[in-house]
Amino acid sequence: MKSKTRRKWKKPKDKPKRPLSAYNIFFRHERAKLMVKVEQSQDRFEKVGFAALAKHIAAKWKQLDHYSRKPYEAQAEIEQRQYRVLLEEWKRKQNGGCDSSNSRLVVSSRSLPDFSNTKQVLSRATSSMPELD
Repeated sequence: MKSKTRRKWKKPKDKPKRPLSAYNIFFRHERAKLMVKVEQSQDRFEKVGFAALAKHIAAKWKQLDHYSRKPYEAQAEIEQRQYRVLLEEWKRKQNGGCDSSNSRLVVSSRSLPDFSNTKQVLSRATSSMPELD
């Protein structure tokens, strides 16, 4: 008797990736800072375990006040909006069966935020943030 095997669902290759949350953006930022510190330390071959790293960064996240979280939340919101637009475009392509070279997303300019100066805004916001160590 043959047993039925279920096929595992695979995400389509052209489907947009989900955006990072504010915490994930903070984690990535803090991990990069900590890795630089480890590289600059005297013991260059010191390994940092993921569990210890995650606990350290999670404790920092919990200590952040609303003002300090603002840049990370803003970046997460921007990524979420971009993801929604890309996902809608992807869904239209899937439902319509359109060729990707011929399909265009028509969105009014009012519904989309201006992403042109995102990097400048975030760099100013993160440069004024206090260091937590």
